[in-house]
Amino acid sequence: MYILAKIMKKIRMLVSGVILVVISLLALVANALSFQDGVEPNPSYAGTRDTSLSENQPNTVSGLYTELFVDGDDPSGSGNDVSTMLRWDISVIEPGSVIESVDITIQVTNSSSGSYGVYQLLAPWSETEATWNESAAGASWQVAGARGALDRGSIVLGSVSASSTGSYTFSLNSNGRAVVQAWVNDSNSNHGLIIADASVTDGLDMMSRETAVAAQRPKLTITYSQAPQDTDGDSMPDAWEDFYGLDALDPDDADIDGDLDGVSNLNEYFQGTHPRRVSVSATVETDTVPQAPEGSIGDWRAPADDIAIWLHPANPSQSRIIGTDKWRGLHVYELTGSEVQLLADGMMNNVDLRYNFILDGELVDLVTAGNRTNDSIAIYRVNRTTGLLSNVAAGGGINAGIVVYGSCMYKSPVSGKIYTFINSKLGEVEQWELVDNGNGQVGGIKVRSFDVGTQTEGCVVDDEFSTFYIGEEEVGIWRYGAEPTDGSTRIQVDLTGSQGHLTAAVEGLAIYHASNGSGYLAASSQGSSEYVLYQREADNRYIGTFNIVPGNGISGTSETDGIEFSNAGLGTEFPEGVFIAQDGNESNFKLVPWQDIANAFAPSLTIDTSWNPYNVPLDTDGDGIIDNVDPDDDNDGLGDAVEASLGTDPLNSDSDGDSLSDFDEVNADHDPNTYQEGVDTDPNNPDTDNDGLADGADPDPLVAPDGDLAPYGAADGEVNSADLLIAQRIVLGFINPVTPQDLAHGDVYPPAAPDGEINLSDYLLILQMVLSP
Repeated sequence: MYILAKIMKKIRMLVSGVILVVISLLALVANALSFQDGVEPNPSYAGTRDTSLSENQPNTVSGLYTELFVDGDDPSGSGNDVSTMLRWDISVIEPGSVIESVDITIQVTNSSSGSYGVYQLLAPWSETEATWNESAAGASWQVAGARGALDRGSIVLGSVSASSTGSYTFSLNSNGRAVVQAWVNDSNSNHGLIIADASVTDGLDMMSRETAVAAQRPKLTITYSQAPQDTDGDSMPDAWEDFYGLDALDPDDADIDGDLDGVSNLNEYFQGTHPRRVSVSATVETDTVPQAPEGSIGDWRAPADDIAIWLHPANPSQSRIIGTDKWRGLHVYELTGSEVQLLADGMMNNVDLRYNFILDGELVDLVTAGNRTNDSIAIYRVNRTTGLLSNVAAGGGINAGIVVYGSCMYKSPVSGKIYTFINSKLGEVEQWELVDNGNGQVGGIKVRSFDVGTQTEGCVVDDEFSTFYIGEEEVGIWRYGAEPTDGSTRIQVDLTGSQGHLTAAVEGLAIYHASNGSGYLAASSQGSSEYVLYQREADNRYIGTFNIVPGNGISGTSETDGIEFSNAGLGTEFPEGVFIAQDGNESNFKLVPWQDIANAFAPSLTIDTSWNPYNVPLDTDGDGIIDNVDPDDDNDGLGDAVEASLGTDPLNSDSDGDSLSDFDEVNADHDPNTYQEGVDTDPNNPDTDNDGLADGADPDPLVAPDGDLAPYGAADGEVNSADLLIAQRIVLGFINPVTPQDLAHGDVYPPAAPDGEINLSDYLLILQMVLSP
């Protein structure tokens, strides 16, 4: 049964691959369009041209006859030939459309026991001027009767065998369809067809386009698929380029050999092959994880499942590989593949780690694993000298509320808190915050739960983008927000089957980190024993696919569960990083130098050893873009560069705390890039006009208190006797200044520190302004 299951999985992989190519290339909408004068595509169509050429009447024009004729012997016994030419205007079919079938229907008035051939006409001709001798007035055929090599093609495109009168339909063969395809792509090449055979002596007569009954005129019917959009004109459809991660706006990528197999992207498209699939080999493998007792839970033959890589802070070559054993616990390996520790703590399924958790006042690196023995989250700390693990789980581990299957970790760039996600075979997901319990141990608080749908396991979190990825095994990859408040909103990254790049089941997920938020997301496509790469940023654009084949004395991988990356240089064996994959066949973990994968593609993928997991960047505004690459860290609409020129705080959307954002303050003149004094409010001064009112509460934040009260409620910009009279009425109590604007204009005393009311002192100061303007 085990062997049969493996065979069936291989068959499923091959079928899926074939479907992918077929669907990608041929999933177009079919259309059928007929051309018949006075009937189709519409009653006004008059694009047919037809005539007969008679060797017996070499100078006779028969283009306006109501019948057409074909005969190899006319009159009988003379051996003279008669042929018929037909042409339809089909220019309404969009160039690039794919021709699927071509049928011609004629109304036979005199049947024939013979079979006449159909050939392509290569020279232009005129219906009202063509004769046996000339294609048009003054233009001779290369050979009379359009029989020269420049007049007609030599390949038979179809045959006409009308043994009875009435409606008769014949189809063009593949050569004929190719000719019509050429007409569609270039209407200037359409010179029509000629029906002829000098060896057939039983003549055939049919109605021409001039016959009175429109339904009896010659009809051409073409079945075709709509031309796929090709924005950059490189002959590779946009949808195909998008699917395979090419640039639909760059015609130059047609000549690139994306997987270095000797076939350009354009030729891969024409051949229906994959343009970005490569093979690599491992250089190191770990010790084999022994089989579990027969009948054990899960795959007892291959209990090795998932891995994490711990980076040594001082000596990267002393980094450790931590692998799960679905029967025994956790194995710790050196980079040589040799085991250095076994923690037999239960059936561990997935493992992950994060750096710099504060435990008992000390920065430690935490490892968590889903323990299926007791449905808990196991927690360990890493000894930063030896790389060995010790259990620090409070109460023996966090007791989850679900049947634990997969798990992964997250360190928030917003809060700095560390979380563990766990999931079940039912698609349930829980998020737990890890906390110091005060006794040197780690506990957990559940902060979130949601449901993916069906069976899940593999997951990974991109800390810098606060993004949680999870594989719904039979469906594809989903992307969620990783913060506890992000809810259940999600985006589909990729699908299994013909519409995606994955073959079920979707298993391990991993992140290759590069600087400035760049890098890759990877997924284990278990059904095809491949690994699929996506762009880490933006919309997770597809990058390419690779598999691990035998080489360097090490077998390839198959039916992989867990995968992991490290971008760091890990000594002489892996100076530019490493990719590790579980091998479901040998139940161990195989290591491939990252540069071998990166350089197998063209252009090569990013190789960047600078990113350090000990230093997770912050995302101050929580917009999913880390600060060191975010052009607007406080998300206030002003770019960091502009804020630097203004002297405002790029991490605070309201630098002066006056309830107006920095953007609103400098955008009063509709130019957010420049602060203009007297037109914009000052983003670094909470009270631009120094009137005692914060800009956000001041109805006129650019006008200082100046005594301008008249007309009341609509100041005129000057202080005169009218303002004095209004001030007098306010002081006497006849007018009550109820609005902040009234108060701002009338409260002028003391000049540098208004007291919040309009009284006799303000009246006297306004009087002085009037007398001494």
